Amino acid sequence: MQKLQDCVEGIRERGGLMLYNDYLEVNNRVIYVKEEMQRRFGAEIQPAAENYAPEHHGWFKIEFRYLPKNYRIYFEGEFSYFIVRIEKGDGAFTTLNRLTDFDNTLRMSAVRESEKKLKEILEREILFIYKA
Repeated sequence: MQKLQDCVEGIRERGGLMLYNDYLEVNNRVIYVKEEMQRRFGAEIQPAAENYAPEHHGWFKIEFRYLPKNYRIYFEGEFSYFIVRIEKGDGAFTTLNRLTDFDNTLRMSAVRESEKKLKEILEREILFIYKA
């Protein structure tokens, strides 16, 4: 019984986010990613668009504008995983997993760590792929 009470208290401390082993619940993924991006980047980033279909394996896609370099950042997730795609205005792109190793599971700690690595990478020059 104490273990259940500890779990409920942990949920309250996280602002009502429902988790299982640190995994984000489908209905809270978009909210958490947006809040963490805003916390990490502040005025450097603006949400531009979002789409989600929780009935399709928890799929979501959030588009951000990274203002210092005029990049678009797409944070897309489904099932228990996510990807981060970075695009320039001319159509060139890359993904975070091409630039660094990171845990791409939809867990709170993994989202925070990926955003930390993303911020570090965006502060330096990036090699992009151009579409043929």
